[in-house]
Amino acid sequence: MRTAGLTTSGVLVWIIGAGGLFGSSLVRARGTARRFVGATVPWQDVTAASAVLQADLERFAGLTDGDDWAVVWAAGAGVVGTTRAALDDEAELVRRFAAGLGEKRPNGRGALLLSSSAGMYAGSTAPPFDERTEPRPMNDYGAVKLLQEHAVAHELAGSVPDRRED
Repeated sequence: MRTAGLTTSGVLVWIIGAGGLFGSSLVRARGTARRFVGATVPWQDVTAASAVLQADLERFAGLTDGDDWAVVWAAGAGVVGTTRAALDDEAELVRRFAAGLGEKRPNGRGALLLSSSAGMYAGSTAPPFDERTEPRPMNDYGAVKLLQEHAVAHELAGSVPDRRED
């Protein structure tokens, strides 16, 4: 697997949301490769969840020791029918994490993969879609996923390269 120019077999990888459907699939796909396991996150409380993730980020950064690293954000409980307020809470958590990553970026080459495209392209035309496709969300879920992408790009500007610009 390659992520942002990294071959992830020897990379320290942190899969946030490893207990969910997508995250657990990623864990199985990685097998016994290097993986950081964070603490249990209290997802229903944005402030508490942010504190746990920031503490884990500090531990993760300390373990990279200049080696290549990757963080995969596979977390998220929102679906198309989730309230806008709950989706906004999720987006704020992503933004806070990205801000922390920008401030406490681990040494070595690294990447953040935000699995956020679901719903962003529901109104787009001419599939298949890629980073050059103009997102056209058709509901709050897709709109908030797009906001998450913009927030991450803003928070990590100058700290972690944005692969969308390649």
